[in-house]
Amino acid sequence: MKRWFYRILSLMLSVGILGACLLCCASYGDRTENRDASSSPLPAGGTALQKPEEEPLEKEEQMRGVWVPFMCLDMTGTDRSEESFRLRMKEICENISSIGCNTLILQVRPFGDALYTSSYYPSSHLIVGEQGNPMTFDPLAVALTEAKRCHLRLHAWVNPFRVQTQKTPSLLSSDNPAQQWITNPDSEKRRNVLTTENGLMLNPASEEVRKLIINGVREIASRYEVDGIQIDDYFYPDNDEECDREEYEAYCKKAGDLPLSHSEWRKQNINSLISGMAEAIHEAREGCVFGISPQCNLENNEKMGADVEAWGAVKGYADYLCPQVYVSPDHPYLPFAEAIKEWRELIKNPDAAFYVGIALYKLGTDADEGTWLLRDGLIAEECRCAEENGADGVMLYSYEYLMTEQAQQELQQAFSKE
Repeated sequence: MKRWFYRILSLMLSVGILGACLLCCASYGDRTENRDASSSPLPAGGTALQKPEEEPLEKEEQMRGVWVPFMCLDMTGTDRSEESFRLRMKEICENISSIGCNTLILQVRPFGDALYTSSYYPSSHLIVGEQGNPMTFDPLAVALTEAKRCHLRLHAWVNPFRVQTQKTPSLLSSDNPAQQWITNPDSEKRRNVLTTENGLMLNPASEEVRKLIINGVREIASRYEVDGIQIDDYFYPDNDEECDREEYEAYCKKAGDLPLSHSEWRKQNINSLISGMAEAIHEAREGCVFGISPQCNLENNEKMGADVEAWGAVKGYADYLCPQVYVSPDHPYLPFAEAIKEWRELIKNPDAAFYVGIALYKLGTDADEGTWLLRDGLIAEECRCAEENGADGVMLYSYEYLMTEQAQQELQQAFSKE
């Protein structure tokens, strides 16, 4: 009798252990099923369940991000207090979370300034009224607190080159690096800032400028528990080949008989910055990702010195790309699905995530030759198209349009399946 009892007990234990193993394997599969198998190379001598030395980006949760541009953060008309800003961020985060989104992309450096405590950039006029005035609280720290309360990730959005656009901001503070360079008696220092038809921008060809920008993102990643840092689509002006002619001609003299073309030289300058930013961010904060949101049109990127093909194919540049595919499904020249497929083919680095920027702001308008008015449900259609073509999620531009009745209906339809 005892012998049968022990046999039954042994069988029960074996089944229990087997069940636990199966459960463990199933759980592991749930976390990895959305990854491209090629993105998870095994270390030498590894087994199927052994964790690689460097895990690629987690892709099991679809990105649902919302861009919050500087216009939404302008505290004009308020008492500019921490409490007023906290209430603003509380409302923003709750609204983003309520629609089913999980990531806030917050613009923290729009004009060579800072919506955070910085050792490199002056305080933003959006917060303090006039650029460089003392800041009595830390806007990014407040935003992080509110984002965490709403279970949102936060990516700090940086415009690396823009200093002033059409007199915005109206004044540059004396501690703004751009202002210090502009007023420097050394003509070479003054060339760190370029004048374009749109305003003032930092010169990507300057090593001193690139160092400033790299130090700036390192500062954010090291001081704040941000989940990511993103730069947008402002590189060289695509319609101005003369603003940096002086630097290009100086380069040609040094290069000798085989200089790069003006376009390729611009790409080289931008790529040097991008790789330096990626390295600085990863060194400063483990798990903090670096993303780029370029324009949708590949020809425009070429004109701007944005080497999107390299960023999508070569490790060491971006952890994710989020092209701004701000076109309708029925766009007469570049329909949404066609644009998505071009970008999906371009992103060859298996460790890089692919997100799609969607134009929430065009809903109900006659943009793209009226094609946004042809039918309802276009946002849901584009979200579905992005997922079907291998995108890891979407980002919506922008928060300003998130709470309109049409946007709410469209997004509920887009996200209702989950």
